[in-house]
Amino acid sequence: PPRSSSRRGSHGSGGRKAKEAAGWDDDDDEDEADAVDPLRLAFDRYDVNGDGAISFRDMKTALARRGDSLSDGDIREWLRQKDTTGRGSVSWRDFRRAFQNQTM
Repeated sequence: PPRSSSRRGSHGSGGRKAKEAAGWDDDDDEDEADAVDPLRLAFDRYDVNGDGAISFRDMKTALARRGDSLSDGDIREWLRQKDTTGRGSVSWRDFRRAFQNQTM
């Protein structure tokens, strides 16, 4: 399916019109790789509201949907350990750094 995004890759413009006519978008290759990356899929399951970061509320909701639970303190500690920006949530970048060397 065609993807729409405001981000554009640094690809040359040759063939762009043909791709657009065919319904293809010229996003960065990373966007397409993320769509099938098991790590990205895991992140997306916990980013319940889809804002690009896993918050305390996202984590509580995702765990409840799975029938799992952690104490509020454990969730806050997990967020603190993974959050590199101090915003109180875990971005895709934070999540990827934390788990990229682990097998899902």
